[in-house]
Amino acid sequence: MNKTFLGLLTLILCIFTAYRADSSSVQNYFNDGRSKAESGDYLGAISDFDEALKLNPTLQNVYYNRGLAKESLGDKKGAILDFSRAIELNENDAKSYYHRAIIKATMGNYKEALDDMNEAKELGEPDAETAINVMQEKLKKSGIDINQ
Repeated sequence: MNKTFLGLLTLILCIFTAYRADSSSVQNYFNDGRSKAESGDYLGAISDFDEALKLNPTLQNVYYNRGLAKESLGDKKGAILDFSRAIELNENDAKSYYHRAIIKATMGNYKEALDDMNEAKELGEPDAETAINVMQEKLKKSGIDINQ
């Protein structure tokens, strides 16, 4: 075998090994983040999700889960950014639309909240229709007209 071929083969093996190590690390960070979030350690979860995203910034599910952790900590703007990024990566992400709508409603952005909740409903989020009805009822009782 010539040296060029062996060099190329070695390079390919190194890249493949590095890719596998990164994939495994991403999954480990994601799993650790989920475990921490489930136990209420939202800051620890966010840290693990951050590490996963450093290795692969295109993981929709990591943005969604980090958004949930931020939402739990009351970081509404951060959660909206993460849910928005998750939607950019997967426009059929009903759960991200749903959670983004809830946050927008709590911030007084009712029109945007209803738009997101309607999108979540169209994408099959089972709780969206109930949430839409609750939002509309609250707006009606408050005398808020979102069509102005």
